[in-house]
Amino acid sequence: MMENKIVVVRGGGDLASGTINRLHNMGFKVLVLEIENPNFIRRKVCYGQAVYEDEFLLEGAVSKRADSLEEIKNIWAEGKIPVYIDPCMKILSELKPIAVVDAIIAKKNLGMKKNIAPVTIALGPGFEAGKDADAVIETQRGHNLGRIIFEGYAAENTGIPGIIKGYGKERVIHAPVSGKLKIVHDIGSVVQKDEIIAYIDEVPVYASLTGLIRGMIRDGSIVEKGLKISDIDPREEELKNCYTISDKARTISGGVAEALFYLMNRLLVEKQWWTGGRMKDNYGRDINYLRISLTENCNLKCIYCLPEDFISKKCDETKILSEENVLSIAAAAKEMGINKIRLTGGEPLLRKDIVSIISGIKKTGINEIYITTNGVLLSEKIKSLCEAGLSGINVSLDTLDEKQFREITRGGKISKVLEGIEKACENGLKVKINSVIIKGINEDAVKNLAELTLKKDLDVRFIELMPVGQGRKFTGIKNEEIYNLLQNLFQFQNEYFEIKGVTKYYKLKSSIGKVGFISPINSCFCDTCNKIRITSDGNIKRCLNINGHINIKKYLDDGADKETIKSILKNEILKKPEKHLFGKENDDEEMKNMNQIGG
Repeated sequence: MMENKIVVVRGGGDLASGTINRLHNMGFKVLVLEIENPNFIRRKVCYGQAVYEDEFLLEGAVSKRADSLEEIKNIWAEGKIPVYIDPCMKILSELKPIAVVDAIIAKKNLGMKKNIAPVTIALGPGFEAGKDADAVIETQRGHNLGRIIFEGYAAENTGIPGIIKGYGKERVIHAPVSGKLKIVHDIGSVVQKDEIIAYIDEVPVYASLTGLIRGMIRDGSIVEKGLKISDIDPREEELKNCYTISDKARTISGGVAEALFYLMNRLLVEKQWWTGGRMKDNYGRDINYLRISLTENCNLKCIYCLPEDFISKKCDETKILSEENVLSIAAAAKEMGINKIRLTGGEPLLRKDIVSIISGIKKTGINEIYITTNGVLLSEKIKSLCEAGLSGINVSLDTLDEKQFREITRGGKISKVLEGIEKACENGLKVKINSVIIKGINEDAVKNLAELTLKKDLDVRFIELMPVGQGRKFTGIKNEEIYNLLQNLFQFQNEYFEIKGVTKYYKLKSSIGKVGFISPINSCFCDTCNKIRITSDGNIKRCLNINGHINIKKYLDDGADKETIKSILKNEILKKPEKHLFGKENDDEEMKNMNQIGG
């Protein structure tokens, strides 16, 4: 068994509780994530009730509300199940569980992603196994109930409850109006057809049939018209089952347990560096992202990237990665689990073969292909880039002020960049703007840059200035300061938070796009690093701040086959450091400028 025994279960409803109970009894540290005010129909068998009752006992296991990471750990120490309000799963970055089980049973995916934990399992329809999660568990009654699905979907939701004694949809009662619920007959009561079982404000709610009230949402709940509020079981003898985990929930939990152990064993068998089609380094990080620099040359001279006396020179094509080199690397990387390639520089659009490179990468089966550009040449090349298969662009843009832009880039014209961004958006490309804020240079640019997300479906990402090359001559602004500024100016949406790779994303109120923060200096992101880099001359960089040690171009030019290339990449990935050590003494520190390392 693996040392990591933390399993996060999204949802504390009746079906989820079967899984929670089983995993808890098996010795896992189970954490239940809930929303602020959940509505449980069969609330007598829902561990999520701890949200309201502080502690909740079900079949020998106790759930208890937690309001902090410290409280979660204390509750585990008590042998209980913590319930934590966190619909966006922000706690995952701190806990790093072995598995996440989505048991919301919402009939659609509400934020579940395959890569959020080493093992991911989802219950019911709305998820695609192999894409949204490693495995999906069938939740529809019948022959396949509890079956594990590793490819494809669970059966679609019919919207009709299971038939009991000839009753189906009649068993379920929905709110006839909106208002506050007042219970007359609660769970466990036997009622007659058309008997009043509750009121919503002054409007009576009638029993749809004679039988046992098996489900009823919490007294005092504010309900919307049409909300499911109760269910009735025509079998009056089923009273004891109102307070025990259902047969359906137990069957589903068996499928979850089997899938969990199967996937955990696969992690062990494959020695953790290769898991479920994903490459892992020695720190358990998924490496699915490759950055390839195509040139050191650039048509701008940004002050924190290039020295003032820098002059773009004609490249010796024998010393930089050829198109054939790039495509050979991409083909090998694809077979190792790489699903995203970013082409950088210098300025990658200076490469005359940029379109055919993108087209060739696309043919290897890698569908996520991006470039990082200064945007100057973007408008004239955008059509051919899109046709080649480009997925999106990152544009380096540190201000929207023309004069300030000219000073930062040493002569650049911002109009060309903005034109390129506009055309990229028009062509349906995903656009991200990368902005570096420097003390005494462009602090006043933050507001205008962030405002772009209010108007357009693009991301603006603030990247802390890294002390690499020319960057050592300047002082950056902490992202915490930028966050606080934007919170005061606009306020962020409380319900939205997302971590992608090394970026933490938020949304301003009423925004279309997102604001992201990449904080290598003041909030080390290394635990979520998912990338490896190759410079334009072929050096593999395990980390941005560490020298390249292996030149893969030499092997490619000598005719190395795909397996050799895969072996080289694997070995370098396994040597990735735990942290980048920016600002600390480091014998292996990278001393080159950003354009030389494909930053």
